[in-house]
Amino acid sequence: MSIRSLKSKLFFIFICFPLISFGRDLPKISEEIVVRYRARPQPESQPEKYVLVHPDGSWAVNVKLNDPTYLLNIRTESADNLIYSREIDSLFKGDFSVLVDRETLLSNGKTDYVILTMSRPAENNPRYERCAPNMGEDRAYLLAISDGKARVVSKKFGGCSREYEVVRGQGFVGYRVTERGENPEILRYMIRGDSLVWERE
Repeated sequence: MSIRSLKSKLFFIFICFPLISFGRDLPKISEEIVVRYRARPQPESQPEKYVLVHPDGSWAVNVKLNDPTYLLNIRTESADNLIYSREIDSLFKGDFSVLVDRETLLSNGKTDYVILTMSRPAENNPRYERCAPNMGEDRAYLLAISDGKARVVSKKFGGCSREYEVVRGQGFVGYRVTERGENPEILRYMIRGDSLVWERE
């Protein structure tokens, strides 16, 4: 075997191995755990679909740095209901209380949009500049979930003096993000066709 051929094979293995191991590393969540999540009280207006969980399936209410988390779709069978996103995992750079805000779930074809909120006391981040006395650090991210994959669409849904809301009506379905202050700004993220577009209001 030539050295060039050997190098080519080693390169192929090096590239493909992380993909193979990534698939094997995805934990299996038992149907019993999924059933427990489904059994929790659900509002009729917006029943829960996604839950952030630890590898053992326990509810990830608090996450820490280097603590992998997964989105669990409790409306599908357990064989294909777990989603891992390196992009979402990279958001957790310290101890946070997290929540998938089920009231913000919007569906468009095969794509779901939902907001992930994160919060922690300001003292947990020495570099954090408080917006007001005794105010902690709050963040909110808009996620898009489709075909078993999740990505961060926007990182600007939470923070100092920033609020988000779901808006429906008058031909508009999406989110409104309001940032108060000296230069107030309102952004609208609208579902149009197969896309999500944003504009200043």
